[in-house]
Amino acid sequence: MTSSISDFYEGKNLIVFGSTTFPGKVLLEKLLRSCPNINQIYCPVQITPEKCNHLLSPIDIFAEIYTTKLFDRVRRNNPKFQEKIIPFDINILFSSNDEKNSDIEVQEISQLISHRNLQDTIDLCFYMANNSVDFKEQNLKDLIQTNVIDLKSILSFLKTCTKLKSIVYLSSIYANIDCPYIDECVYPCSIEPHKLVDALDWMDKEMVALATPKLIGPKPNAFSFSHWLAESILSAEQKNLPSLSIVRVSIIGAAWKEPYPGWVEKSNGPSELFVAAGRGYLRSMKGDSHDILDIVPVDIPVNLLIAAAWQKYLDENSENITIYHCTSSGLNPFHWQDMSNYLTEYSKRIPYEHAFRRPNLSVTSHSLIHDSYVFFSHLIPAHLADIGLRCIGQKPHIVNIYKNLHRTLLSLESFQIRGEIQCSYDSLNT
Repeated sequence: MTSSISDFYEGKNLIVFGSTTFPGKVLLEKLLRSCPNINQIYCPVQITPEKCNHLLSPIDIFAEIYTTKLFDRVRRNNPKFQEKIIPFDINILFSSNDEKNSDIEVQEISQLISHRNLQDTIDLCFYMANNSVDFKEQNLKDLIQTNVIDLKSILSFLKTCTKLKSIVYLSSIYANIDCPYIDECVYPCSIEPHKLVDALDWMDKEMVALATPKLIGPKPNAFSFSHWLAESILSAEQKNLPSLSIVRVSIIGAAWKEPYPGWVEKSNGPSELFVAAGRGYLRSMKGDSHDILDIVPVDIPVNLLIAAAWQKYLDENSENITIYHCTSSGLNPFHWQDMSNYLTEYSKRIPYEHAFRRPNLSVTSHSLIHDSYVFFSHLIPAHLADIGLRCIGQKPHIVNIYKNLHRTLLSLESFQIRGEIQCSYDSLNT
């Protein structure tokens, strides 16, 4: 048996789907730093129309990622660490050697990778689902595309990988938030994913928005529903796949220890709220102050992903899906009121730049009190500030900040009010 996880990864070839996400980047850094003898890490990248407009290729995207502070520790140990990471257009996975795909940009890296040689190379697979709880309105059709259609296509490719022994899928605990108690199992789905995909295919955005409440049923939002479908697909396909593990994580927050204490991306959902509160914009949130704010530092699920792949690889006789819960839950609870107190204390001690007002966040479950706070502490100051900006010849923008903030808070309610998750205590709870 392999003596350590680092030794286990020596010489292995990995493929990481979602490597440009917040947890995906931290996973790459951890693998390169703690398992320096990894052979290659293949990173498929989906080139969106927005990125194409800026003429970005997968190599350009990763060249920008390499310059961040995230990889400083890896850079000190191995200045040529980039040679172990091979980014490429994900469409290469779905084209055979003999096909000429006009959608794939001809690059030097694309000439080194083909559908066939990847099939015979990959030992381990990490799949980062769209599990970023960014609290913003997400369209059901877009989430189905990302978490269901794309997943099915990638699973079809993984079935052909001859050396692949372990797949680890990063899911969300909110996939089953409507359950009073979440156990380490895949809950059956009454909807056939392919029929839903066919139905959504001909609907426009307005029709999807109207049909969403009926389609998602007891699920609080499209985010939870899409992850529920994704887990159902994995369960149905497990017999045709190598050893499979699912890691269900709650809200992913800033790093605890690695790569640096407090490391977080600017676009991370919870951090946006914390910054808004620290700068004095956010003064009231609706919810029970005694409810648990289930945020897990990003390095905890990343470490679990790496260990889960190792464990499943060694357990060759296991044919069932292994599920891990990575949440704070009731073992190490952090309440909304605690968050409010910490924000107020530390923001006063170390003030934010460009602060709007003195931080003072209130969390209340009373709608009338919350609405009063919003009117007197949000809307009136915002309009007065914009009037002042106009008077000094500057462009007013405070009201727009609050409009975006209120939309975020409205989307947050389904996670906040129902956020006290009861999970199996056999799971990994931080």
